[in-house]
Order: sequence, then structure tokens, then C-alpha cells
Amino acid sequence: MIVSLIGYRGCGKSSLAPLIADRLNWQAVDSDRLIEEQAGCTIADIFNDHGEAEFRKREAEILEQLYAEDQVVIATGGGAILNSQTCELMRQSGPVFWLSAPTEELIRRLTQDSSTTNTRPALTDLKFEEEIRTVLKRRIPVYQAVSDFEVLTMNREITDLAEEILQQIQGWTPKMRTAVKEHTS
Repeated sequence: MIVSLIGYRGCGKSSLAPLIADRLNWQAVDSDRLIEEQAGCTIADIFNDHGEAEFRKREAEILEQLYAEDQVVIATGGGAILNSQTCELMRQSGPVFWLSAPTEELIRRLTQDSSTTNTRPALTDLKFEEEIRTVLKRRIPVYQAVSDFEVLTMNREITDLAEEILQQIQGWTPKMRTAVKEHTS
């Protein structure tokens, strides 16, 4: 089984994955960091030098390799859900957790994160805050469709978030997804 953490930038995926993996005695992988390690540069550099399409290609390849593993908690990139094949791999491999926060909270977090401007590429030609609002508007329905569980991250301790996710993982089976999705559709 693989646990997938999805959500927009700044929602806590990279911070939560190691905590959850440690408790499960599994491996934690941040797909964006793995891409950067293999490329020898930041994601922003990949976007600038090769374009978003090249980054998305690399992201899909890395995630395909990761989803062939077992007992891994994957912190996916915020846009990993844009690839339908990746979404299918996520859902076939185990529970998918959407880490969410209100738009204004994500803006606050990203504004305060000094690595944002150096490592995170612009996704549009819009100003920073407008880009976040616009991209979220497009992605939220996909996060909802792909995920089994939504975990609200605002005003919560990271250890509490990890505990909530661990409780959901216990006893999870793919059959649960069918039952949940049928009753919420």
C-alpha cells in the first residue's frame, strides 16, 4: 500500500509525509525533491529552462516509479493531479489524502516561506495572489475527485494532522473507497 498526500503548495505535504512514514515504519518521499535531485536543479529552473510540459513529464515518470513501490508515503507536487494516469496510480495504490486550507491561509503561508520565490515556479502570468486563487479554482474539483479524505490543515498542529491521517489509514481498504464515493456522489 502507498499513502498519497495531495494538495496545493504550502498545505503541508512535505512536512507531514515523514511524520506519517516514521509512525508506519515506511519510507517518505517528496516527489518534487526527488525530481530536483535527479535534475540537479530546482523545479523553478526546470520550468524556466525547459517549460512546464517537460517538468510534468519528469513528474509523471518519477511518480510512476514510486507507485511501483510499497509502504511509501508520497508527498506529491501540487499539480500531480493534472495527469489522469498519475491519479489512477494514486487511487490504485492506497488512500489519497487531500491536505487543504483556505485560499487566504495558503497565500499567507507561501508569502512567509522564503523558498517560495527561489524554488517554486510561477504557474501563470498573473500576480502571486491572483495566481493562487485562479489555480486553486481549477484544481480544487480535481483534488476532491481524486482524494478519499480531505484533511483541513489550518490552525492545527502537524502532529495532530499526522495522527488524524494515521487513524484513517488503519483498516483502510479499496472497498471503503467504493462505499464512500457511492454515498457522496
